[in-house]
Amino acid sequence: MSIRLTNGLLCGLLLAACISPAQAQSVSCTGIAEWNASTIYNPGDKLVYQGRLYQAATTIWNAPPTHCPSCGWYQDLGVCGTGTNTPPTATLTAPANGATFNAGANITVSANAADANGTVTQVQFFRGTTSLGIDTTSPYSVTWANASAGNYAIKAVATDNAGATGTSATANITVNTVGTPDTTAPSVPTGLAATSVTSSSINLSWNASTDNAGGSGIAGYDVYRNGTLVGSPAGTSFSSTGLAASTAYNFRVRARDNAGNASAQGAQITATTSAGGGSNDLPRHALVGYWHNFTNPSGPTIPISQISNDFDVIVVAFGDDAGNGNVSFTVDPGAGSEAQFIADVAAARSRGKKVVLSLGGQNGTVTLNNSTQVANFVNSMEDLIRYYGFDGVDIDLESGAGVSHGAPVQTNLVTAIKQLNTRIGPSFYLSMAPEHPYVQGGFAAYSGIWGAYLPIIDGLRQELDLIHVQYYNNGALYSPYSQNGLAEGSIDMLVGASLMLIEGFRTNNNTGVVFNGLRPDQVAFGLPSGPSSANSGQASSATIANALNCLTRLQSCGTIRPQQAYPTFRGVMTWSINWDRRDGFNFSRPVRATLNTLP
Repeated sequence: MSIRLTNGLLCGLLLAACISPAQAQSVSCTGIAEWNASTIYNPGDKLVYQGRLYQAATTIWNAPPTHCPSCGWYQDLGVCGTGTNTPPTATLTAPANGATFNAGANITVSANAADANGTVTQVQFFRGTTSLGIDTTSPYSVTWANASAGNYAIKAVATDNAGATGTSATANITVNTVGTPDTTAPSVPTGLAATSVTSSSINLSWNASTDNAGGSGIAGYDVYRNGTLVGSPAGTSFSSTGLAASTAYNFRVRARDNAGNASAQGAQITATTSAGGGSNDLPRHALVGYWHNFTNPSGPTIPISQISNDFDVIVVAFGDDAGNGNVSFTVDPGAGSEAQFIADVAAARSRGKKVVLSLGGQNGTVTLNNSTQVANFVNSMEDLIRYYGFDGVDIDLESGAGVSHGAPVQTNLVTAIKQLNTRIGPSFYLSMAPEHPYVQGGFAAYSGIWGAYLPIIDGLRQELDLIHVQYYNNGALYSPYSQNGLAEGSIDMLVGASLMLIEGFRTNNNTGVVFNGLRPDQVAFGLPSGPSSANSGQASSATIANALNCLTRLQSCGTIRPQQAYPTFRGVMTWSINWDRRDGFNFSRPVRATLNTLP
């Protein structure tokens, strides 16, 4: 076992004083995920292990709570039982403790809230004992208008669906008396420009505004896209993400000061996103499935011609590593002869299906360490695509190919796919199916494998048709939308993880590089088709339908609700076509029916 402590804590020196067990206490473990070796646990995170509830005391993964009880890595909270309702938690995010304002200012008061075994129904904000207001939807905030001079204690109180409450730490602020109230707006921002453009994002910058002499100072800016407020950054830059390819957008910016005065909007600019990647003839909402070119407990390989018509994209699993960058493929006898396989692929494509060759899988390897191996990869892949009639390639390379930060494959894979795309032409189809630690895992940490696919995705966003991250076999997922990990198989995980790909996020606990979002039509989510196709991460048909309706219609959401609907969200991927067939199509049929009802 390899134990990982991100802060290098030597808890063995602390002996038994490091842990505070609750040997006889019965606690509720409802909604708390089981310990998972791949999950990063941060201080305060809760998990269940061997029937007991634990709370992480340091940032750690790959070490179960019982491995070293005296090390103090976890606090034992007690035996899982019926327990009682766990109160919600509230964390004040604004204003900061010690902040100062001028009298007359409009002060935004905001908080994050979460509930371990229920839902947050409201957050009420207080100035001392005086209520500033209540918000019932996340993100929770109110505005204290025309604040008067004085010293104040600000707090937030969250209430859950069982009536329990949790109170945030207090922020003590000062509102200063000013001789003359600031009623003058800042100067109008100038120099608005689009500094970079992709198929799904436009980065903007502008010149800083100034406030009047003796004024309250610049508080920030409001960015408008096509007349709608889309962001309020504190600085003079903004990334507008989740845009459609080859589309013109109008932008304007205004400035705000700390007294709540706003300038007029500056001059309008128009910027156009670049063309999208790959082919554009996928169904608006697609079902993607992996087809086994091998026999496993799901049964023998079946011919391509026997695949259910409910699938829009057939991903052939897998190509083989032929050494030195070369890729090969051999048809399993269960699929028929090579000639029959080629004919079946052509027939599926004639019905509008995509058929692509996947590289990787659990044990897949491809070596791309130098230019010779890149050339071999491109040449061999072009030959396979043209010989078998594939539409393109699916990238599922992970640990077997050495995908990690700083590895040559990160840049060489991008180079190889771009060359392959140029050779095949506009019909080339590209998809990706990494495990979520390689993608959204970059939010919690940005080294090793964590977030290692983000540079690859970013480098190929122009060529990319579809990414369907695997949300199974890897435990909870951490996101900007919750203080807790999002549980596998939940609406919140499917929605929150998809939003991270569409809206983008800052890596390394909000201290690292920014991943700019993709177009909604480039994103789908990946799930196991049934109880035997994966160790964990299964989702019910109802959960899948609710997640799709939440993303496309803002209906049937869990605790995470998008700020806008994404009606072009592409759909669902599953492992696998063969397991689904063995289980009586219990996945594909209800999911196909839901996809057919989406806007």
